Amino acid sequence: MRSNARAWVTVVLLGLLYIVSFIDRTILALLVQPLKADLALNDVQLGLLFGTVFALFYALASLPIARIADRTNRKRLIMVGVLFWSVCTAASGFARNFSELAVLRLGLAIGEATLTPAAYSLITDQFSRRTGMRAATLFSTSGMLGSASAYLAGGALINLLEGHVAVGAHPQWAVWRLVFVLLGCPGILLTILLGIVAREPPRGADCGTVDAHAGYLHVVRHIKVRASLYGGLFLGAGLGQTCCNAVLAWGPTYLQRTFGYSVPASGYGFGVAQAFGAVAGTLVVPTLIDVLMCRRYYSMAALVPMFGAVAGSLLIAAAPFCRSPVYFLCAYALGAFLLIGASNSIIIILQQIAPPAFRATMTALSLICISSIGFGAGPPIVAVIARAASGATSPLAWGISIVAAASVVGALSLLWLAARPLRAALQGTELTATNA
Repeated sequence: MRSNARAWVTVVLLGLLYIVSFIDRTILALLVQPLKADLALNDVQLGLLFGTVFALFYALASLPIARIADRTNRKRLIMVGVLFWSVCTAASGFARNFSELAVLRLGLAIGEATLTPAAYSLITDQFSRRTGMRAATLFSTSGMLGSASAYLAGGALINLLEGHVAVGAHPQWAVWRLVFVLLGCPGILLTILLGIVAREPPRGADCGTVDAHAGYLHVVRHIKVRASLYGGLFLGAGLGQTCCNAVLAWGPTYLQRTFGYSVPASGYGFGVAQAFGAVAGTLVVPTLIDVLMCRRYYSMAALVPMFGAVAGSLLIAAAPFCRSPVYFLCAYALGAFLLIGASNSIIIILQQIAPPAFRATMTALSLICISSIGFGAGPPIVAVIARAASGATSPLAWGISIVAAASVVGALSLLWLAARPLRAALQGTELTATNA
C-alpha cells in the first residue's frame, strides 16, 4: 500500500474508532429510564455517571497519557486504550449497582483518553500543513458522527432487542445489558485492523526551538508566555460546551418526559438533530476558518470561535421552551452546529499552532477543559436545578436553559480574550507554511 493511501486509510480507521468512542460514552443517555427502573438510580446519580465520573477521570488521565503519546509509539498506545475501554463497555452490561457502573465508567474514560490526543498528533505528522488540517477536520467530524450515531444506532438497537429479549424470564439480561455487551465488540475489531494498516510516522520538525523530549517544564513555560491565548481558548471552549453536553445527557429524557416520546423515538429524533448540528458544524466552521486564513482575513478567523460559542449557547438556552418537539430539535441542531463547530475548530487549530514536541499534550489540555467543565459540570448541574425546580411545569427545561445562559457570559469573555493572540498565531502559522 502506498504511503499516502495508507495515511488516509489510517485516518478513516481512527475516525471509526472515534465514532465508537462517542457511541460508548453517550449511549447512557438513552438508557436513563431502564437504568432507573432496574438499578434504582436517581437523576443525580445518572448525571454523575454521564458527566462527572467520566469527565473527572478522562481529565486526570489525559495529561499523563498525552505525555506518553508525545514520547512513544502513538499507534500502540491507541490500540491499548481502545481494547481497555471496549472491555469496560461490555462489562457495564454486568453491573449490579451505581458503584459498579461508576468504576466501569471511569475505566471507559481512561481508555478513551488515549485516543484523541495521540490520534490528532499522529494524523498531523502524516500530512502537509494544509492537508493535515483537512485530515484533522475529517477525524473530528467522525467523532461528531459517533455522537449522533449513539442516538440513531442506539435507538435502532434498543428497538430490535426489545422484541427479542424475554425480560420477565431473564431479568439479568434486560435490554440495556445487551446493549452494553454488543457495543463493546466493534472497538476490538477496529483495533486489529489499525494494527495491520497503520504506521507510526516521524514527528514533525520543531524548528529547533523545543527539544523532542520536552518535559512538563517546557509545556508550562510555553503556556505561561501565551496565557491569554491558551487560557482563553481552553476555558472558553469548556464553558461553551457545558450547555451542549447538558442537552446531550438530558435531551432524550426531555423528549420522553415532555412530549411522551418512547426511548427509540427519542433516540431517532435526537440523533438526526445531533447529526446535522455536530457533523455539519465540525465540517463547516473549521473550513470557514481555513478559507478566511487563505484570504488573509486573520482577525475574522480568530473571532469565529467566539461568535459560534455565544450564538450557539443562546439558541440552546431558548430551545427547551419551544412548544413542539420539532422546534426544540431544530433549535438544538442550530445551536450545536455553532457550538460544536467552534469547539472542534479550536482543537484543529491547536494542531497547527502548538509545537510538535508536545502537540498531544496541548490537545489533552484543551480536552481536559472541555471534558471537566463542559462534560463534568453540565449534566449534573441540570439535574440539580431540575430537582430544585421540581414544582415547575418542565424542570429539565429550566435546568438546560440556566446552564446555557451561564455559558454565554463565560464563553464570550474568555474567547474575546484569546482573539487577538489567536490572530497573531494564525498569521504566523500561515506565513511559515507559505515560506516552506
